[in-house]
Amino acid sequence: MVKNMIFKIAHSKVLNPMLKVFLCLLGDDVLEMLFGRSRMIGGHSPNHAVDELRQRICSALRMDKIFQKYPHLERHARRLRLVRARDVDHLSPRNWKGDLTAGSCNIHECYTAGVAHAKAVLAKYGCDIDFAARFSKEGFDLMRPNGGKYPGLSKEVDRSLGDALDSAGTEPLASADANVNDSLVPADILAYNAELALASEKAAHTESNGHSLWIDLTEDGRKKAHKKTILRTLMDPTFDINDNKSHDRLLRVRYYSIGGDSWDRTASTVYSKSTSEDHLLKIQGLFASLVCFNGSKTSLAILQCTGIKIVNTHPITYLEAAPSAEISLPDTRYEITGQILSLVPIDESNNFSGRISWAWIAQYVAFDSAKAKQASAAELPSRMRHLSVTVDGRLVLPLKSSDLKQSTLEEILNIPRPADKESEKTWVFFNEQLEVFGRILCERVTEDAVRMKIPVYGAVKDGRYLYEATIQDATTQTVEKVSHCFNFIVAPAPKDCHYQAEPRCFSL
Repeated sequence: MVKNMIFKIAHSKVLNPMLKVFLCLLGDDVLEMLFGRSRMIGGHSPNHAVDELRQRICSALRMDKIFQKYPHLERHARRLRLVRARDVDHLSPRNWKGDLTAGSCNIHECYTAGVAHAKAVLAKYGCDIDFAARFSKEGFDLMRPNGGKYPGLSKEVDRSLGDALDSAGTEPLASADANVNDSLVPADILAYNAELALASEKAAHTESNGHSLWIDLTEDGRKKAHKKTILRTLMDPTFDINDNKSHDRLLRVRYYSIGGDSWDRTASTVYSKSTSEDHLLKIQGLFASLVCFNGSKTSLAILQCTGIKIVNTHPITYLEAAPSAEISLPDTRYEITGQILSLVPIDESNNFSGRISWAWIAQYVAFDSAKAKQASAAELPSRMRHLSVTVDGRLVLPLKSSDLKQSTLEEILNIPRPADKESEKTWVFFNEQLEVFGRILCERVTEDAVRMKIPVYGAVKDGRYLYEATIQDATTQTVEKVSHCFNFIVAPAPKDCHYQAEPRCFSL
């Protein structure tokens, strides 16, 4: 601060000796006032994070401009007593009186008087220092009492010396500017040895590590962390609070969390380590359920699982696998999302004996909305289709690996498979299996609480559904209809639905 005061007085003398110099404005009072206003803007939350400092400083600077234009709006602090001399830099210009012009101050006389006063104080305590002899040495002065470089100066090599070295061998000055001082001779500029100055700077330069935005967390340097992240974590007083159990204002306002992971999938690995595959329902696994469509028809559906979640929790827990025995419990909190498979009837015996199976044709079923009234296919928008079906856990019947069979198209049609081509496999279900699945699910919906959970949709818009077929025996010439639709189940269908489209039925 002393250096700044001497420089300011000398600078004002050169500009205009009649200018006033207020030493109170050269200290940190202005900076403290700015910092105080930045805390005042926060109200009941005066503290702020590093990234919030910029917004508050900008607001405080705008307030300074307003108070400069309208000073009557600012409420100043009043100092009733001024006892401590160290508080003089916390005064405003209106508190200073006397001759404050720069020309009224003689810096040399002030320095001489200060040296004499310092010698007297030091001699009082038995310390005799000759300032003139100490500062007569080269490289020693008031700012460098022990020699060396001036404090606050960079230790890096002056980059302007490199620029001067590059331009030293270029073309000479074309013409002198009219505003150039007469004492500046072009020959002196050309005679400047930039290469020698650069060499001396490099010789005095001490190597220092470059600045980085990252901090090494381990000694080997393999694990790093961003400095901004570390500062935000350490300066946040609520960093140890889990946002899953508290109202996280930081997440709402700043769009990043103070901790916890709402997308944590670690719970899904608990069952996979201790439970066999047959006792788990996983993503991409198959399960059977009941679906109501066309307002009144309840039918069996085979679905492929696309999502498993536990509801009535905050936040909702998403899993990759769940135990099959827990999903269908009476007090279950599971909801399973899946896509209905499009199955077609096939005769694997190829002799029309009447025993059929159902094969997946690599398509899924899509429905209209349950609230949609009957409309033509051209008028019906694509957004009215529902491809994913969410089912309550009590209506879910997970399928075991023993219930699943995979066959190729050649095996289904009983034709030879080409040796140079590998056929893809698809799921195949025996008709007896679907009948067993239907009986188990029908027993569950005898309770009204479970029956009201049957998902209700409109007409079928895409895919082959429902699972019905007409079979004709080649030997007896009898016709039999196979259906997995349960008309005796009263589904919770909307009353205002109007459906006319019939599901597709297949004949063998």
